[in-house]
Amino acid sequence: MLTLDPKMLPRLDELEEDLLARRERAIAEDWRGEIDGIDLTLSFLRSKRQQAARFERHGPVSLGFLRFLLRESRSKGRDQHRRGQKRRLMQRLIS
Repeated sequence: MLTLDPKMLPRLDELEEDLLARRERAIAEDWRGEIDGIDLTLSFLRSKRQQAARFERHGPVSLGFLRFLLRESRSKGRDQHRRGQKRRLMQRLIS
């Protein structure tokens, strides 16, 4: 899932205003399909806003993936070829 940068929250407000104006016109013109589409888009937009607010409060979550790779690369009993592959992979991920 793509995350929204919290700096983009003002843009979401602009989009919501525009969608609400379009919805009013669709109601006036009796465009039922358009109203349904706009309602769906508004629900996605509001969901994204809530997601961005949660992300802003909590920040990114560490999945510990690099620590897992480091621990695996240090384990004994692996052949040299596999250790070299993991080391190169870690170097690519870190750099």
